[in-house]
Order: sequence, then structure tokens, then C-alpha cells
Amino acid sequence: GLAIITEPQDRNTMSEDEMYKERSSFEDTFDFITGELADIVDNEYLPVKYNKSDGDAGRATLGAALALKGWVELFAASPAYNSADPAVPRTADNLWSFATPDPNRWAVAAATNKQFMETWGHLGDGTYNLFAPMSQFWHEANEYNVEVIWDRQHVQTTMAQTYDRYGGPVWIHGTYYTWGNYCPTQELVDVYQMANGLDITDPLSGYDEQNPYVGREKRFYDFIVYDGAPYKQDWMSEADTIYTRIDKVNPSDNEIDFGGDDVGNTGYYFKKRLDNAHPRGGNQDGRNYVYYRYSEVLLNYAEAQNEAVGPDASVYAAVNAIRQRPGTDLPALEEGLDQDEMREAIRRERRLELVYEGHRLWDLFRWKLAMEEMNKDLTCMVITNTSPDDNSGVWTYTRQSLNHPHVFTQKMYFNPIPQAVIDRNPKIKQNWGYE
Repeated sequence: GLAIITEPQDRNTMSEDEMYKERSSFEDTFDFITGELADIVDNEYLPVKYNKSDGDAGRATLGAALALKGWVELFAASPAYNSADPAVPRTADNLWSFATPDPNRWAVAAATNKQFMETWGHLGDGTYNLFAPMSQFWHEANEYNVEVIWDRQHVQTTMAQTYDRYGGPVWIHGTYYTWGNYCPTQELVDVYQMANGLDITDPLSGYDEQNPYVGREKRFYDFIVYDGAPYKQDWMSEADTIYTRIDKVNPSDNEIDFGGDDVGNTGYYFKKRLDNAHPRGGNQDGRNYVYYRYSEVLLNYAEAQNEAVGPDASVYAAVNAIRQRPGTDLPALEEGLDQDEMREAIRRERRLELVYEGHRLWDLFRWKLAMEEMNKDLTCMVITNTSPDDNSGVWTYTRQSLNHPHVFTQKMYFNPIPQAVIDRNPKIKQNWGYE
């Protein structure tokens, strides 16, 4: 819950008691935010969407307001805040969850996301829709495409992105380019399905543990750099091949590294959201940062509708639209899933479709899975030859612990309020667990 202030504060005319506001309840804060967003949508003052050439491009729109409202409703309907056992203990002032759980909140979230789909989405006037192929979504030439709902503008030189200098392959054609951060773990790689739409754990999938990068779904090849992966961006004159294996005969600069080097320690790099047009450096990356895109509206609807009524035809349609997007080309979900199975299918789709877009942490929070998932020991892939001196043996793939202990405790579902804030306003109550 936040302190809700709707009138200007004035030390000249107001007493300290009038100026110092207590935190409102979770529910009052939720009602305030969604009420403000509903008013924005209903008054229709803003345009539905901006195009790249518009002078106000980058500012909020009706599409942004309705998408945000649907996401806030989904977030609040989730188990961490809307269950008998919320993420942190419920107290009398109800700062961290609803006072009374209500499963109908899922239906409210579903209705808002459906409103978006049927008004401005693919079921409405088509202002917003899925862009294809996703491998080109983050190209600067495709800014403000039909899928982008709200983004933050970046401009070359004056306000450029610096994302590229932190992640992606460290060495390209023998030249050092990045710091090698944000490396995918084996746990993420394992979630990508086979091209036939089956999980790698399914005995019918065709997955081979000693040839694990063959036959995977297209999103894997689009966004994950694995051992032996071809790597080509538009700014490169020719493709490179990225090797992360431990190879004494033909050593690679990108060989998996467990020391202090910038080279990654998981056996993988990512390439989602990297600048295709410019090498790192020089402040040349002017691509916008996308907050919300239409695929998330579909996933939000599918999740809320499944929780509200179960996996009806509209839930399948929303998820399958993403899976069968041209360029993704996965088979439709298996028919006959029950609610629990569909829940897991939707969560898998969110993890893969929205990976490296800043959503996973908030999903783990609202699903109340952070204590389970964020305390796990994560793993990498170590690739070696059984005859390392001449590579005459076979290449073997071994999962190995990263040995990076993680600690996530219950209080971490919320951040502590800085003591300086409480010192300035003694009516502000500290979050649970930090008292």
C-alpha cells in the first residue's frame, strides 16, 4: 500500500499532521491505480497508438493505459496478494495483500485484457496485433510496429541504449565486444521445446542429451547462442561460429570460464534485444525499450481466463496465436489440458516469449514462487571431448552446478522502505520483516 496524495502539499498552509500521510491499504492503492487508468481510457483524450513519425511518439496512449490496467489487475489477482496465504503475513492494516481473497478478480483481469483484444487488438480494429517474425522485432527499423504498445524512446548519441555492451558473445571474430553478462542458464535452455512442440523430457520428443541443440523450437535459435551456434548480425561482414566447449586442440576465446574473465560461465549467451545494426560502443544504439507489447496482453488474458473459468477455447486461441506466429511456427497446444496443465503451459509460454524483457521476476513474485525458484542451485553446460588431446573421441555434455548460492527469504517479496523516508514521515510503516 502507498500513501495516496491527490492534492498539492503546502508547508505554508498545512500542518505536519495534514501533510504526513499514512500508507493506504493494498486494496485502496489498487483501486486508485485502476480507477485512474479506467478514467484515462474512458475519456478518450489520448490517441490509441503513436507511429514513429508522430511528434508525441513515446508518450502514453489509450493502448498503454488499458494494457497497464489489465496487467495491474492480473498482478493483484495472483496468489501472492489474493489468497488465504499471501506472500507475507496479512496484518490488520492490509498493506501487502487484499483483506479478503476473491477469485472473481481473475475474471476482472480477463475482461480488461479481452476488452483490449476486442477493441484495438486482432479481434477488434487491428491497431495492435502480433508482429512477425519476432527475430526482427527489436530492429530499429521496426520501432512502433503493430505489436508495440508502450516504449521508452532512445536516440543515437544523445540518449542511446547501452544494453549491448553488457551481454551477448564476448569475442566475435577474435575481437572483444561485451562484458558477457546475463548468460542463460541450463534451466532456461531446458524450457525451450522441440520443434515438434514437445518438451525435451517427453520420450517422444526426439531430444538427444548428447546432441541437445538439434531440432529445437525456433525461439531457441533466434535468441540463444549455444556451443557451435552461427552468429551473424547485420553489422558483421560475415558470420562467426561461437564455441563455448573446452577444447585443447582448437581453443576458443568464448570457452566457458569459471574464473574472473568476462567470458560467460554457463556455456550460453543470449542475442535477444541486441542491436543488429551496430557493434557495441559509440552510443549508436537508438532502439527503444519496450515496456508492453501485444503478446503480453494475449498471455495476460489466457492466464486470467484459465484461472477464472478453466481452459476454454479462448484460452487456447490466445496462447496458440503466439506459438503459431509466423517465424515461431510451433504446433498448437495439446487439446484436453485441465486447468493445472494449462496453467503450467501458460507459465512456460510467458517465460520463453517474454524472456530478457524484465518480466520473470515479477511473475515469480506474484505466483508466490520466488522462495522456491530463487533459492535453487542453477547449472551450466560443460562440453568436453573424451580424448581431449586430439579430439578423436566424442563430445560429451555434462550439467554442472554454478555454485552461486542464492538467498531469497520471505520478507524479500517486498523491499524495505528506506529509513530516510520513515525519518521524514513517521506515519509510514516499514514493510513486514524489516522492522
